[in-house]
Formats: sequence, structure tokens, C-alpha cells
Amino acid sequence: MQVKSLFFNKNFITTLTRLVAVICIWNFFDSNLYNRINKIYLASDLDLIVDKIDYQHDYYKEYEKIYVVLDENLGMHENNVDDVIKLKNGQNLSSGLHNYGIDSQEISAISKALGSNFNLINPGQDIFINYDYKARYVPHSTNNDIYPKRHYFKEDYIVNHIEVRLNKIEKKIYLQRQNNAFTTTVAPLQSQKQTRVIKSKINNSLYYDAIQKGVTPIVINKMIEQYSYDIDFQRDIHKGDSFEVVFEEYYDDKSRKVKDGKLLYAGINVQGKWYRMYRFNDEFYNEKGLEIKKTLLKTPVDGARISSGFGVRRHPVLGFTRAHKGVDFAAPTGTPIYAAGDGTITHYSWGGGYGNLCTIKHTKEYSTNYAHMSRFAKGVKIGSYVKQRQVIGYIGTTGLSTGPHLHFELVKNGEKINPTKHHIQSIRTITGKSMTEFKNFVDQITKKIAQNGN
Repeated sequence: MQVKSLFFNKNFITTLTRLVAVICIWNFFDSNLYNRINKIYLASDLDLIVDKIDYQHDYYKEYEKIYVVLDENLGMHENNVDDVIKLKNGQNLSSGLHNYGIDSQEISAISKALGSNFNLINPGQDIFINYDYKARYVPHSTNNDIYPKRHYFKEDYIVNHIEVRLNKIEKKIYLQRQNNAFTTTVAPLQSQKQTRVIKSKINNSLYYDAIQKGVTPIVINKMIEQYSYDIDFQRDIHKGDSFEVVFEEYYDDKSRKVKDGKLLYAGINVQGKWYRMYRFNDEFYNEKGLEIKKTLLKTPVDGARISSGFGVRRHPVLGFTRAHKGVDFAAPTGTPIYAAGDGTITHYSWGGGYGNLCTIKHTKEYSTNYAHMSRFAKGVKIGSYVKQRQVIGYIGTTGLSTGPHLHFELVKNGEKINPTKHHIQSIRTITGKSMTEFKNFVDQITKKIAQNGN
């Protein structure tokens, strides 16, 4: 009765069924693996690596790759292989080469040849390497009679030469093998200038679409920096607007990019209105010869949004309506605040409801106020002379404030005016013979853009 009850027990039947299923599946895969290996092993038309089988057995401690070959004396090799190793964050040349597969003796010889130049090679650097690749089969004994004889596949990378381009100092390091050692040569980095023209619609953002089209970050940042006097990139740019840009890049004799060059021209079409700027004598001017750079910035915080404009409003803390004689830029606490223009610090301390307050006197006419800062910038004090876009403090919520923001005021002859509407004059204007040169340059840029159809 006990045997009968056990046989008809549902749990027993379920467990037995599962066990049988597992055994069948294992036998299926195991026999297939055996047949696959033997078919491969007996294939007479193969002379190198014929396949690699992944396997795992309980007498091995880790998952390994097995290479099945016809003849243990056979191997393979490839000479003069070119590749690029990009050093990741936290890597130096030694660890980068090690991760690639170069053995420790090679790395030691390379490091010794570099000497003090080793410290010039930093994360993010591209390492151009040329090597000979050799592979051989190392027999591995096994007590398992089911599987045929196996061999581990051993690889060797014999470095012929390495080139590292130090773009910042415009030099290159070249290591050449001589027997079992290396010689090092440091030489000027030779490059050739090319001019690129890119035009595109804005479908996402200026930055994103420009990157997708191949404009480099350094060029985009220069565009944004210059246009910040006239365009609010958080609010003025819309889908369907467009841009065009002409800039330089430098390439070596193997058509590899060495470094970014200068931004020569940029144009942005905002809601049908073109804003154009041309590089002339290392400054930027519009088509009329007026310098793009103004005496004062419209927005002294990067990436901020206007949370409250200039005019009458209900005060969020006091609760009654009164004139708001400034513009509030909301941004996370600690965001840097820039001086809107060159000038002298006349107030740099607590300002009552303004919290931590900074006042800069720019000219006899103009001054600016920066309120509610979390803290002041180091090295700045009353009487300090600051330059435009110099950090003077950081976003906060001190004084009468409900959240982190900058309250920015523009004062002209003692009267607070709207900084987003007021026209700020250009610093310089092109005149005389320089204007003729400038117009010729504008014509050259216009022709380049017309010739480029993208």
C-alpha cells in the first residue's frame, strides 16, 4: 500500500517527470556536442582553427573557450596589423596595452623607452599601434574519453611601432621596435588645415543637431558663447529654425583628425530672422561690421530659465503686488553666476531681502546687481576688478526667496531697466580699410556656403 500510494502521489510523479526531462535534454545536447566536435575534427579540408566550442564541466573552475584543430603544429599569424587603442578614464598607457592583450615584457620595454614621456600620455588619448599577430596551439590533457584531444589557443602581439599624438602641445611620440627594445622619437605634429561647411535644420536643439551633423563641441560652444548677447537659447530657438557654420579642422598625412581649428562663420535663422557672425582679426562681427560681443550679457547664468520677468507681479513671499525690477533666472543651487560685463565690485555682502548680494559698476552709466546667491566666489571682494563671464558667485536662495534662483538687475543712471529688452551697444565697429578686407572675407564665406549643398 505504501509503494502504491507513493507511485500515485502527484508530487512524486511531477518530480520524476522533470528528472526524466532533464536527463533527455542533457543527453541530447551532450550527444550533439560530441557529434559536432567529431564532425569538425574529422573534416579533412580544414587546416587552421575549425571551430571553437564553449563547454563547462564540474572539474573545471570557470567557463573556457576550446579550440578544436586538425594538427597541433599548425598555427596562424598576421603581420603589420594597425589598430587604435583609446585610453579610458583611470587608464594609463600600461593598463591600456595590458587590457588589449600585450604581454608584460612588451609593456615593460615600451615604458622604459618612453621614460619621462610616459606621463604625457593621459586618459582619452588615442594610441595608434602596429603589431604582428601570432597564434599557436598549446595541448591540454584531459581524462574525459568522450571528447577529442583539445588545445588552448595562445595569442601573442609583437609590437612593431606605436604613435601617440599630443594634440595640446602639437607633438607626437613615436616608438619603433629594434630587436627586443624600443627607441623613442618626439617630433612636431605635422597637420594640414581643412575647411568644413555644415548646414542643417534644428529638429531637437542646436547642440544636439549640430553634433549629429559633425560639428565639434568646441565649435558649438563658441557659437553659443558669442550668440548669448543676442539670442536666448532656452527660449528663442524653435523646431524648424536652422543654422549654418564654417569652421577649420586639422588632419595628419593619414587623414586622421589632429585637432579642431577656428570657427570662421556661423549663422542662425530664428523664426525667419538671420543672426550672422564672421570671424575677423580673432573677433566676431555681424555683416555690418558691428562686433557681436556687447558690453553686457543678457543672461549671466548658463542653462537657466526665466522664472519671473521684469514688471509688476505678486511677490511670492510678501504676498502683495509690487514692481519686480529685475529678471529671475531659476537654476540648481551652486550653478555659477557670471559677471555680465567688465567692472569693479562695489557691494559684496549681505543685502537684506536680496540675501547675498553683488553689485558691479561697469561704466558711469551702467551697473548690475546679483541677488540671493548661496555663496561668493573665492578671490573676489569689494574693489576687485572682474572681467565679463568671470564667476562672481553661485545660485542660491538667501534673503526673501522661495527657491534657488538669481535675481538679476540692470541699472542705467540709477534707474532699474529691463535687461532682456534693453539694447546694449557693441564694443567695437570695423571702419576704414579694415571694412574693405572684412567685406572681402564675407564674400568668400558666402561663396563657400553657396558651393556646399548639404
